[in-house]
Amino acid sequence: MTTGVRTAFTPTRRTVASGLMWTVPVVVASTPAPAFAVSGCQALIGVVSPTYLATAPSSTSAVRTSVNWTVPAGVTSICFSIAGGGGGGSAATRIGGSGALLTGSIPVTPGEVLTLIVGAGGNRSVGTAGSAGGGGYGAGGSTANGNGFTGGSGGGGSAILRGSTPLVVAGGGGGAGGYSGFQTTNYAWTYTGGAGGNAEGNGAAAGLTLTNASNFSASLPGGNGASGATAGAATAQPTFTGGGTVVTSTTRTAGGAGAAPPTGSGADGILVTATNGYSFASGAGGGGYAGGGSGSAMAVNTNQTGTNGVLVGASAGAGGGGGSSFNAATTTIFTTGLANNGGNTAGVRRPGAISLYY
Repeated sequence: MTTGVRTAFTPTRRTVASGLMWTVPVVVASTPAPAFAVSGCQALIGVVSPTYLATAPSSTSAVRTSVNWTVPAGVTSICFSIAGGGGGGSAATRIGGSGALLTGSIPVTPGEVLTLIVGAGGNRSVGTAGSAGGGGYGAGGSTANGNGFTGGSGGGGSAILRGSTPLVVAGGGGGAGGYSGFQTTNYAWTYTGGAGGNAEGNGAAAGLTLTNASNFSASLPGGNGASGATAGAATAQPTFTGGGTVVTSTTRTAGGAGAAPPTGSGADGILVTATNGYSFASGAGGGGYAGGGSGSAMAVNTNQTGTNGVLVGASAGAGGGGGSSFNAATTTIFTTGLANNGGNTAGVRRPGAISLYY
């Protein structure tokens, strides 16, 4: 079982070219290349083009790709490169987490059918609309409608299955946390952090500060990443200090827990609303073998009004945790790393991919 992203996988010109095909809405099969020994797979991955490439449907779809693939005659082992879907961002500076990237080999039987599931990416919400998580082997968590920078949804996990049994799973990335608020010259909010967690990693914590005569500051824990068969646990509630008589109330909400394996979905982003009407969701968790948790969230209400009479307030949240990866005992893992596919462009998803070599 993989337990994280440790060994970097350095792409060559050919693997970069394959990565550019992740958004092509097809499943490509090329002319079969000569079979090679499993012992040589590690050297050949990233050097030769894949014999079979499965990609997600498009860069805008939240639907996963599921393909049944028959092992050709004479093939007794295959090598693979598998990437989970990236998480969605919430702003240019707050990007979603990356999906996992694993390479390895699997013993197979000629004529058997394997199922390839490619996870869709999470999404940075467009306007005030929420965003569905990317589908996959364990779907990414979704985010709700808001009227600020609504948090990003999680990426879906990718997997190779024998029947219903997973042989290898690459976890998806968590979504970034969002922020919204109304401020005046004398009451300025500052939001920091909130990026989505990479596969098996925690989402970034967020900070929220109100600068005025009575300073207020808050710390919001990021969503917990899943690890192997352990789903991301719920976070603690945000903490805060200061505020004096300016802050009238706060709504503090812990991040949600991810789902248990084997098809663990990421937790949905947490929606909070301030009394001034500004609302948003925290970053959602990534999907995978086990699901990542969502970031915590809070809203701050004050007794101050702006020039248009709207109460000064804000809502903010932390990034979601990434989903976990997995490999069966019969699957040999060469490298674990990151696909570097976290998103931060509104309406554009960064899906995963599966490449087979034999």
